[in-house]
Amino acid sequence: YHVHRNVLGAGKYRSEYFQGMFKSKSKNAETKDSTSNFRLQISAAEAFPQILDHIYTGNCQISTESAVALLSLSKQFGIRTLFDEVADFIRMNMDETDAHVYLSEASIYKDEKIKAAAQNLCALNFSSFSKEQVRSLTPESLSLVLNADNLCIESEVLSQTVADYCRTHPEDLDSVFLAKITSNKIMPKIHPTEALFLLNLCISHESEQHQSSKEDENAAKGLSLRSRCVEATKNWKVAFGSSVLSNKRKRSSLNDEYSNLHFPLKVELMEAALVSANITDEEISRENAVLLEKNAQLEIKIDRLSSQKLKSESNIIDEVADFIRMNMDETDAHVYLSEASIYKDEKIKAAAQNLCALNFSSFSKEQVRSLTPESLSLVLNADNLCIESEALSQTVADYCRTHPEYLESVFLANITGHEFMPKIHPTEALFLLNLCIHHESDKHQSSEDDENVAKDLSLRSRCVEATKNWKVAFGSSVLSNKRKRSRHNDVYSSISFPLKVELFEAALVSANIEYENITEEKDILLEKNVHLQKEIDKLSARQVTQSLESESEICALKEKMLELINDKSELRAENERISKKNCSDSSSDNESEFSVITCSSAGPLPPKWLT
Repeated sequence: YHVHRNVLGAGKYRSEYFQGMFKSKSKNAETKDSTSNFRLQISAAEAFPQILDHIYTGNCQISTESAVALLSLSKQFGIRTLFDEVADFIRMNMDETDAHVYLSEASIYKDEKIKAAAQNLCALNFSSFSKEQVRSLTPESLSLVLNADNLCIESEVLSQTVADYCRTHPEDLDSVFLAKITSNKIMPKIHPTEALFLLNLCISHESEQHQSSKEDENAAKGLSLRSRCVEATKNWKVAFGSSVLSNKRKRSSLNDEYSNLHFPLKVELMEAALVSANITDEEISRENAVLLEKNAQLEIKIDRLSSQKLKSESNIIDEVADFIRMNMDETDAHVYLSEASIYKDEKIKAAAQNLCALNFSSFSKEQVRSLTPESLSLVLNADNLCIESEALSQTVADYCRTHPEYLESVFLANITGHEFMPKIHPTEALFLLNLCIHHESDKHQSSEDDENVAKDLSLRSRCVEATKNWKVAFGSSVLSNKRKRSRHNDVYSSISFPLKVELFEAALVSANIEYENITEEKDILLEKNVHLQKEIDKLSARQVTQSLESESEICALKEKMLELINDKSELRAENERISKKNCSDSSSDNESEFSVITCSSAGPLPPKWLT
């Protein structure tokens, strides 16, 4: 900028800096070359022309964005008139709508007074800040606001705001900064929608390693960012959303926070979510039971009020399947089958196989365990095998437990074929899944079984499908709130992490469907409850109406009786008056004669209608 010395150093709105420089007798580089160079912040460089305008004309256009920069320049160059003008502007202009601008600028220029005032305003009104306002803050400014004593915002809302800031400012993130803006003191609860994102940040930046001693103590108490994020995922319907709960297994991994997590952490999240799902289902089931009992009581009350007895006839049809058993042959068929298999007697083997297949559902555990592997394979592959698929899976699992020496891939494939065991009982799903993986039975199947694998009917896929009945399949292995449990002989603990994740995802989809069904049933019960209550109100109103009508009839009869009594009194008075008049007339006409007239105080007889 080309400027005049007399204006800068001697004008009405002069600069004390230039005035002192021009009066100085020392010959420095500035006075010698008539040039001054200054290194300024970007906002100060943009506001510098306004400084010159004020020095030349006394006028200056001050805005929210340039106010702090102008104040700093006026201090630097000693322009008192501008300093007073800008200070008045900031005092009058700063409010909750632009406090974030003043805070960022004051942080840049190290103006502690403006920073403190702006920090106070931002903290008080942070809950009403828009995303753009928050995003415009510098990392230092955001940290100041969040750690202010008068911060006023809910914890879960704050976690959403912080997550949005982290998404839009990835270049500013480091472990120390992340620890400051996510401390347990200001953010004790994480919103479920941001739990996975913040958990990824926590792991990638290892923020917990840079916490203070107090925060280390919180981590020991389960208050670290990681533990808070895991706690937030217990609201699994919100936390996982379509990432896990969708029935469509093919989903995009782009920007999917869930897919970025490593398997052990996924398992930890799924276990916590499934425990929460179990507790939620139990609570809703209890509420539904209470509603059912209440509705039953209301129905009884309606029957009592309406004086009508509802007669319900329930016809229960029990279908019992009777199996024809031959006395000795039925009880001893498994012995004959084993012996015939040893001695290669085809006729006895065929007859015994037929009987065993027909009556296999009634076999005891000891009878099944006494069969040889070949005999068991013959019975299970018989055309007339009669037993439910899930019950059969329990029988086969018990046999495998008691005969581990017989197990190999071909035999396991023969006794777990999809044709006779399409469904696996949930209690045996994990055990059979372990056998399937350990013996790699799927690799030794026939061409027909290979087709089943292509159709997703393999033993592994059936076991995964069975775990959708997650309450039975996992039992206390996962659903117990006590995290310390014995790992000895625990089938669940021997499964690999990727497979655990697959099982938990399938189970959580099933839990979501059950939750929706139970919720829908609850809504129906509530609606019926309201309907029954309305019926009671109608019947009660009808009874009140009838009682009011009866009271009005009684009042009308009382009024009519009062009228009759009044008519009777008037007639009696009239009769007395007439009798007295007759007596006085007769005495005046004939004084010498005595006549006795009897006057009845009761008067003449009342009319027949009155009596």
